[in-house]
Amino acid sequence: MNRRGLYAILLSLAASVANAQGMLEPVWSVDTAPGSVEISSDGAFVLHSYREETGYRFVTRDMNTGEVTGQIVVEDGWHALNPSLSADGRFVVSYFDNGQTWATRVYRLSDGALLRHIPFAVRGRLSPDGEYVYYAEFEFPYRLRKMRVSDGSIIWSVVIGYSGWEWDTAVTPDGSRVAGVAFVDNQFEMMTEFDAEDGTQVNQFPIAGGGNAAWRSLQYTHEGTRIAFARYDGPYGGTGLLYDVAQGDLLASLSHPSVLSMQFDAQSRQVATAGLDGWLRIWDGSSLSLLGVFNSLIAFSSDISDDGRFIVLEGQEVEGSPWLVKLVRNPLSSIIGTPESAVVKRGRTISGDVGSLSDNDSQRLLVKPEGEFDPSQPAIQVVVEATVPEGSVQSLRLLVDGGASADVEQTIELYDFVAQTYLVVDVRPATVPDLLVVADAGGEPANFVEAGTGKVRARIGYRETVLHEAKAFITGNPVNGAWARLDYLSWRIDR
Repeated sequence: MNRRGLYAILLSLAASVANAQGMLEPVWSVDTAPGSVEISSDGAFVLHSYREETGYRFVTRDMNTGEVTGQIVVEDGWHALNPSLSADGRFVVSYFDNGQTWATRVYRLSDGALLRHIPFAVRGRLSPDGEYVYYAEFEFPYRLRKMRVSDGSIIWSVVIGYSGWEWDTAVTPDGSRVAGVAFVDNQFEMMTEFDAEDGTQVNQFPIAGGGNAAWRSLQYTHEGTRIAFARYDGPYGGTGLLYDVAQGDLLASLSHPSVLSMQFDAQSRQVATAGLDGWLRIWDGSSLSLLGVFNSLIAFSSDISDDGRFIVLEGQEVEGSPWLVKLVRNPLSSIIGTPESAVVKRGRTISGDVGSLSDNDSQRLLVKPEGEFDPSQPAIQVVVEATVPEGSVQSLRLLVDGGASADVEQTIELYDFVAQTYLVVDVRPATVPDLLVVADAGGEPANFVEAGTGKVRARIGYRETVLHEAKAFITGNPVNGAWARLDYLSWRIDR
């Protein structure tokens, strides 16, 4: 199947998702080249690894701004695949190839020093302190090995498989055990767990289904008793698998077409899956029930922060669009206020109602001006209200997705229940295609939630900066009147 045919299948799958729950809230987004992403355990930076014409780069980006804070440039013809950080964020290990052979390398992030180059080695993972590297040696029979990074000495070596290759490796958060997934013949894979100290086999069990375990997907949960990974089975298939390591029991099989990533937060409260279907799915870490589905990227790589508040994705929005790295807030780590009423204070409703604002879909609230109005004031104005659970408010943001006709200014106001007045929080030219705007309440977010009721209120206005009569005079052609449409609106509150 060619690439265009694959994308057509993926787009049809994306269109079939029925329980999408609104929009992701971006923190930052940067254009890039194909690679991978990972969030450091302390939440300070995103490791962004990608290939370019002059070589390969490991780039650290500030979590708050996306600005580059450091980088390692590899210009000797080797290109990284499947990079991974040590738990303390000081080292990075990756499988490399140069078009002829492969190797595993370990770098120190602070100065870019190459600490170890291991020929014919794949799927490396570091111990939590970065002192040891575990990797698969790609020679028959395929072995999982433990090496001391400082001097290259082999601590132990065990057989992991006899055909195909070792697909992934994981280390428990405390560093006491290491696991690998490998083909033991041409028909099925086996998960084998070893004692990290001496390489003694602890557990072994077969993996359900066919296909290949996706890169960067094998991960222990925080307590080290469960292990999870994403299995890519083509554009129509894909599952996130969770096993009890001691018993070998399959605890959950999470359906996600074309999944490439399955990541738990540090306390296993939530798990995020992402893949080529363009949707981010978030699951409860205990019950493994599906909590929400969100339109994201055609994602080749993703990660969730240890505290569960942020998710980073790497991929494309649509076929042919720029390759992106995008950091978003986990929508299910915040309180979400969904509109309960939408009143058009100025203008005339053409189509839609408050129900049109709850999802990012084809249903929109469309409004046009009506009657005489002061051109210095918004000709269209919509007041929207919602109710959120009472409690502390550390931050409050309003997400507004919509568009308007040309030469229209959009103003977003939040109602301050203490001062009993609206406060302007965002003013900008509206765009004809829909655009997501994130408006922050600022330094006193609790003032915008009514005490005792949890009510929140916003006013969105649209003002023509060049009236259509003037446009008609200038162009000599009739011009339709202004319009504005709202597709999605919600409050996001952090406790």
